[in-house]
Amino acid sequence: MKVKLIYGSIIYDFPDDFLQTLHYLKQDGFKVEPIISDIIPYQEYKRAYETAVSGEYGKIILDFKEESHS
Repeated sequence: MKVKLIYGSIIYDFPDDFLQTLHYLKQDGFKVEPIISDIIPYQEYKRAYETAVSGEYGKIILDFKEESHS
């Protein structure tokens, strides 16, 4: 089985946000976990979209694995 990673964002100011993200990721001790607001199974994509566009959360991740985190 091949594994593919897909990254995307709804609210994104390319290339500035991308470059800023790279800067943060290069810093020692930077932790991404506090930025992730929720991990939602892909089958619930409508709820994930509504959550993301509400503007009340940092990062919503769609989980494409069989088991869910919610």
